[in-house]
Amino acid sequence: MPIDISLTTTMVDLYESRYMDLLRRLFTSHVVCLGYHGRPPLPYHSDFDWLGMSRMSSEQQRSTIYSYETHGLDLTTGQPTIASGGYAKLASLAGYAAPSAEGGRAPFVAGIKMHDNDFLAEDSAWTTVYLAKGARQGPPWNTALKSAQPRADREQPRLAADGVIGEGNMRRTTWLIVMATVLGGFWLMQDILLAAARTRIFVTFVSHNEESISNPPCAPVMTDPVRFAANRTAVLSAAQVIDDKRATWDFQSEYEYLLRLIDWETAAERQRTQGLNLVHYLNTFAPGHIQVDAHSHEQRGYNYADVAYILAQLNVPPNGIVGGFIVAPAAQQTWTRLRQPFKGSRFPAYTWTATQIWGGGSAGHTDDSDASGIWRPRAANAFEQDDPAQTLLAVGNYPGLATAVDGESVAGLLTSLRAGRLQAGRMYTATIMIPQCELDSDLTLIPRIGLFIDRFQEDVAKGDLGATLTEMVRVWRVDYESAPLITHS
Repeated sequence: MPIDISLTTTMVDLYESRYMDLLRRLFTSHVVCLGYHGRPPLPYHSDFDWLGMSRMSSEQQRSTIYSYETHGLDLTTGQPTIASGGYAKLASLAGYAAPSAEGGRAPFVAGIKMHDNDFLAEDSAWTTVYLAKGARQGPPWNTALKSAQPRADREQPRLAADGVIGEGNMRRTTWLIVMATVLGGFWLMQDILLAAARTRIFVTFVSHNEESISNPPCAPVMTDPVRFAANRTAVLSAAQVIDDKRATWDFQSEYEYLLRLIDWETAAERQRTQGLNLVHYLNTFAPGHIQVDAHSHEQRGYNYADVAYILAQLNVPPNGIVGGFIVAPAAQQTWTRLRQPFKGSRFPAYTWTATQIWGGGSAGHTDDSDASGIWRPRAANAFEQDDPAQTLLAVGNYPGLATAVDGESVAGLLTSLRAGRLQAGRMYTATIMIPQCELDSDLTLIPRIGLFIDRFQEDVAKGDLGATLTEMVRVWRVDYESAPLITHS
């Protein structure tokens, strides 16, 4: 008998990690139609607007839904995680988009609808945790709550299922009209997640903090607790501007800044960031818009694994991003060894694996790579050549590593796009560097960041510009089927 099975993002994660053979069978079975549906704590589930989405603009609603439907879901906080998930993950794993329709018309379809509480419990788990009388109206939710045990007539699920199929006598038989009740906002999925044929440009802000011994602008921040505190405040201000305007920021940190954070950040300062240290807060307060990556010159005894380890101790999970490396001259390159997992120098018990590299530089930044696109670098002397046999990805840092927040490079790409001069059906990348250590000393910098975003607000609002480095790679794999692009447009 044919069956429609709809999975939430949490169930997709569980099936993928524990029952992949079953998931593959569901994808390929000729009697199974595998679909997707949403449940609390998604804030756009019916009558469950704990996030205040009804008060958002349509652009903010669109961006919020996009973030949820491309990331995993934390069932306790209700926030998206940094892992892939949502409708996008199911479509990627299945290799096709879950079916949907805008409305229903006769003849209608009769079906037997079953939930977990038809076999396994008196009430569904999601209603027990999120909707039952007395349940919390907002995060954090208690996912340890359990429904009452099943009644005697449900103690043998297979027999119960056989009875339903054979006799049609289930007490919860319902009529299902074929209609799009999946999620308010799936217009977004059609437009964005399935837009592989459309040429698009993705841009993110990137910032570095550097060692005091080698970087004059960062030296006072790293050596003076007062300047460090002022810079911390400025970082939060910049983050608020970027999130409010729905742009994106990859905050990339060296080891020294993280050690100062551990030593100097006060309890009063953490109170202003929900009790979290700065990098933990940055990595969680605007999912899909701001993330924290490792950055290292791999000097003074600290390598990338060491920085990733310190970040992990500060509750920032490793995301595999290398935020800066040497690409030229080839004899001095530092990236090919990143193809294999490696141990920390200061923390040798910790092993880290790089998955994507960004920021191909050179001594004195005289011969940096300034390509746009994503590819798999071939060799030390052929960095800007794609090799499908490689797994380490490079995200192009067009137009280079200069810190001018003026927008001309992005404007140039958009002009070329609208004039039809870019390669059709390809994904372009660009990054704008923010000098983090100057955020508190250059009072024009944060306003210039805001003006930059305002200049391209129409494109940002459509989701055509803003994407973190992690999101760029996800879209490249899912929407563009990992088609490489290496260009200096």
